[in-house]
Amino acid sequence: MKRLLLFLAPLLLTGWAGYALIIQDNDPAVNDRFASGYPDAPVPNTNARFLAKGMDLSGVGWWKREPRYSVALISSRNFACAKHLSPEAGDAIVFLGGDGHLHEYHVARVQPVELGKRGDDTIYADTAIGTLQETVPADDQVTHYPVAFSKKGIEPFIGKQILMYGHMAKLGINEIEEGILVPGISSEYNFDTTGLSPGWGKSEPGDSGSPSFIVIDGKLALVGTHWKDDTDSMVSGLIPQIDTMLAADGERVNVLPLGD
Repeated sequence: MKRLLLFLAPLLLTGWAGYALIIQDNDPAVNDRFASGYPDAPVPNTNARFLAKGMDLSGVGWWKREPRYSVALISSRNFACAKHLSPEAGDAIVFLGGDGHLHEYHVARVQPVELGKRGDDTIYADTAIGTLQETVPADDQVTHYPVAFSKKGIEPFIGKQILMYGHMAKLGINEIEEGILVPGISSEYNFDTTGLSPGWGKSEPGDSGSPSFIVIDGKLALVGTHWKDDTDSMVSGLIPQIDTMLAADGERVNVLPLGD
């Protein structure tokens, strides 16, 4: 792997700047989740060419105080975001429900996901799990996403196309180029950022923590959250740790197998 060593070097670093999604040959009809009005009165993009047409994006919400940044709901009380850039207790997260209305829920706490120990030091992934003060009511029609899962480690993910959510509710595609999934050390993957075709995205300063999905049987399954340029923290490699964290809130991780 040409960038393998880059995965290991930043493990103890914190304070990364945010990152934003840049779309090659951006076409609003294809790449914008909303046709207008974001973030206060968003009008969904109904164009037939929209990249995520027919997919449920209601579980991707944004910080009310800083709508550049997004989170992905993974249970009726929990969301995934970035460790180095996450909302604070009391912050409002806004979702557009399937009922067509905006719904605000408030953050109770955000906890980083531990990878393991190195001597006396705790090693963290750049994924954090937030807990909402309120349970999201089913009537609000805000979905929560399963996490893509494989018993075979990183290999089934290599070459898989991802749907990247980014800066100001834009979407692009890319694919997982290489990665590393070693419990207690790292859970990350790289995607292509050079020579991109039209509609492909890459992450750059402005949008940390927004999700990447793999489409499995027509459903969105969370695979990562944007960490740094061309790299996502791989949520799919953190399922046991996240499941333990969710159990404290009476929730659990739902998984969607990646064709094992």
